[in-house]
Amino acid sequence: NVYPTPVENVYLKSLKIDQLFLIGDKREYLTAIIVPNKENLQEEFKLTEAFFQKPELFIEDQEIIDWIGKDIKKHSADLAKFERIKNFKIKRNPFSMEEGEITPTLKAKRKVIEQKYAESINQMYTESVEAD
Repeated sequence: NVYPTPVENVYLKSLKIDQLFLIGDKREYLTAIIVPNKENLQEEFKLTEAFFQKPELFIEDQEIIDWIGKDIKKHSADLAKFERIKNFKIKRNPFSMEEGEITPTLKAKRKVIEQKYAESINQMYTESVEAD
């Protein structure tokens, strides 16, 4: 078992990442739902507010995935192999209290998030991932 917080904190050192939800309980490896730092993302890719209003929950833009992926790889070096994120999805907008995804103290509500995004989470385990 990997306890999420210490591992999440390693990845949260990245200035590109605002929120990170680690998944891996009873799974073969770790995946994550990542919320990018909006200002840095907008600046890097010259994005307008319209980009964040799109209905798609997740960002599928390969350049953005690679941009975040670079930091995931970089910070993975500080972790044991079993603590490394093998696959991730980038959530367009932050987890929110209104959506019931986080508590008033900004802690992730694991069960809520895992149920709400179950399909996307399962998808991360069916896609092929790079071995270390």
